[in-house]
Amino acid sequence: MKNIYLLIFASLLICFGCSRNKNKIYHEYELPEPAVVDQDIVEVPIVVNIQDSLNIKDGIGEVVEAHYEGVLPAADGPGIKYDLDIWKQENSNEGVFWLSTTYLGGENEDDHSFISEGRLSITNRNYEGNSEIIYSLAPLDGSTPLYFVVDGEDLTMLDRQMGHISSNTNHNYTLQRK
Repeated sequence: MKNIYLLIFASLLICFGCSRNKNKIYHEYELPEPAVVDQDIVEVPIVVNIQDSLNIKDGIGEVVEAHYEGVLPAADGPGIKYDLDIWKQENSNEGVFWLSTTYLGGENEDDHSFISEGRLSITNRNYEGNSEIIYSLAPLDGSTPLYFVVDGEDLTMLDRQMGHISSNTNHNYTLQRK
């Protein structure tokens, strides 16, 4: 009986294994070659530095760069480290800036850094009988502008209403030119 089942199974394999569907149509074709992209058309991301957006005008001097650093007081931590780069033409009242602010972590806390860049505007004003030069930093992302008064070679931060910051603890709000 086992031999009969084995014989039937073998004959079924031979019949179905050797049969071929004569109605099936087979197409032969070549695979397309990989597309070659013209190198001039490929979009390559371009990194633009903020200083590249400085509007250069004839007759108002060379482009100058100034770098300022300092750790200013923070309301809820040891301080905020500022690294500020400014580019402007010598006799211009506008320019661009790049600013890194690092919120210094306290004990067992990490520092947190943020980058901002934008437009610089320079204005003169008379404040409480003194002539001052004000640097207004307007970030491109629309966040709150920062204001500084020129103090010799350094910059001293102003409050949001462009007033001088008074402190009972004699905190230092000055970024030193490096």
